[in-house]
Parts: sequence; structure tokens; C-alpha cells
Amino acid sequence: MNLLKSCPGNACVSPLNIAHALGLVMLGTTAETREEVVKTLGHVNHDKAHEILSLALKELQQKDVASVAAKLFVQSGFELKAPFVKAALEKYNAPPVSVDYSDATAACKTINTWVEKETKQMIKKLFNPADLDPNTMVALCSALHFKGKWQFPFDKPFEEVFKLSDKDKHTQKATFMRVKDKFAFSYDDELRCQVVELPYTNGSQMVLAVPGTYGGLEELEKKLTAEWLSTLINKFDRSGDDEVQVTMPKFTLETSTDLKEVLQKVGVKRIFDGATNPLSEMSHIGLHIGAAVHKVKIIVDEVGTEAAAATGMIAMMRMAPMPIMINADHPFLFFIRYKNQTLFSGRLVSIPN
Repeated sequence: MNLLKSCPGNACVSPLNIAHALGLVMLGTTAETREEVVKTLGHVNHDKAHEILSLALKELQQKDVASVAAKLFVQSGFELKAPFVKAALEKYNAPPVSVDYSDATAACKTINTWVEKETKQMIKKLFNPADLDPNTMVALCSALHFKGKWQFPFDKPFEEVFKLSDKDKHTQKATFMRVKDKFAFSYDDELRCQVVELPYTNGSQMVLAVPGTYGGLEELEKKLTAEWLSTLINKFDRSGDDEVQVTMPKFTLETSTDLKEVLQKVGVKRIFDGATNPLSEMSHIGLHIGAAVHKVKIIVDEVGTEAAAATGMIAMMRMAPMPIMINADHPFLFFIRYKNQTLFSGRLVSIPN
């Protein structure tokens, strides 16, 4: 949640993809630097962090929920420490590949071609040549591609307005979709929001958190934590006694995040500080992270979701035989989850052009 809160406006991040990259970084760190990363990832120690992360990534692939990949792009002739290379390959299947960063255009093309392939052409450009310079020695890259088909497909799309705020005139034309079934759901009085789980056929789910008022997103985000979200999900009404009708917009969201700025806000600072030699376990000479870029593209429509690495009162109707109504026709949060892992978390405040 902290990562998403650090990104303004329409936003989408992949906590698991970022954790994948940080896992690689963590292999090259020690002492205080390593503890900063471990704490941010929410684990007890680095061994446990690697164990949980590597198992989660492997299960995603084994269950065909998502494809994940990682690679180390290393300056030709630059030597990485053997234990680091061995651990990166064993834990994250991240082999080293030689590139020449003195030719930034060619190195950039090599990296971007790999990213495009691993994200099934969803993300075509991770780096620009300006992001690389002759002082670059290693680029640690991770990619995640998710494609989910709704277990209960939505009805035919229709046109409606998306309410950007609690002022009637602040609206935007949008294409909406609607589905009705006995979905797991909850309502939280303190957060004043409805939460519903929309399952995919691959065992993952999209969770929508829809504020109870048109202008309620800011207050919802202030209070909602990852732990609170998990508690809400664990308390879902899964009895199947009530039909739930969900209305939400179709959207395509593509975001680019300066991960260096975001990570520093949430407490990961030392890996960017060249004066402390933070990556001492990665190489024999001083290294630090110079740039960190995170890109996500997500497509949500009536068939499913594809993603690569959200004051008029809205009542929750319980009048039988009417279904419970959850209308995401105003800014909301969304999460794509598999078991206890959040693959993507996002915020939709307006419909992207």
C-alpha cells in the first residue's frame, strides 16, 4: 500500500515485481543496507524474505498464473562475485548477460527487447539511452506478465459517466461493464467502502475497494493498510446467500514510476548511496543503484485482465430480491491477488484516454 500511496493520480504498481528486483539487490547487500530492504518488504530476516519470495514466484509459474523472469545485464569485462551470481541463478533464475554500456543505444535495445519478449509485448521500453551511461556496470531487471480471464464474464459494455468528484459537473464519458453473481464481498463502516472479489479462472482474483461516497477515495487511502485489506478479505461474506451486482469501467492503464524516488520515501535509501558501497556482496569494487524504473500496463475489459509489471452517498442495497449493488462509477482502488500475494495494486481516478 505504501508504494501505491507514493504515486499520484491514476497509478498501478506491481509489489511482487518490485520485490523480485529488490530480492536480487538484497543478494548483493549486507548489514544495514540489507536490513532496510528486508524491513520494507515486511519480512523477519533476509533468508526468510528470499525463501518466501522465490517460492511465490515459482508457484505463479507452476500454476500458470503469471510468467516471471529476471536477468542481470552486466558490463562486458566487469566481474561479479561468484557467490552472488550463483545465488541469483538459484533463487531467482537470473543469469548474467554481457552488454556494452559505452554504447548506450545498443545496450538499451538489448534490455528493452528482453523486457518486451518477457511481457508479451505489453511493455516495449523500460529504459531510454539517457538512463544508461558509461559508469553503468549492472542492470538488474525483472519482468512479470499476467493474463486472467473472468470466471464470470461481464455483460455487453455500455456507455455511462464516470464521476470524477462529488460535483455533478465533474464527469467523464466511459465504457462500463456489469456482472451479477454470488461474489464474496464486505462493507467496512470505518473505511466507508465496499469491497468485492472478482475471480479469474486461473485461481487469482481482482479485489475492488469502492468508496461509499464519490469523494471518499482520499480518506480511504489514508486509512487502508495492507494488513487491513487482508483482514477485510478474510472476513468476506462467502455464504453465497446474496447476489452481488458489480458495475465498473473498462480501462487501459500504463504507468511509469521513478522507483528510486518511491523507494526512498518508504525507507530504502542506502542502496542508492555510493559513499556506503551498498552492494559490497555483488562485486569487488564499489557499486550502488543509480536508477530504478518501474513500468506497468494493465488492460481490464469484459473478457478479463491483462497486465505486465483508484459528495453523493452510495447506499449498499440489501432489499430483497434486489442484489447488492457495487458501483465503481467513481474513483476506486483495485488489487490483483493470488493467495496472499499482491501481483498488482492500482488506483483509478479518471478514465485514461
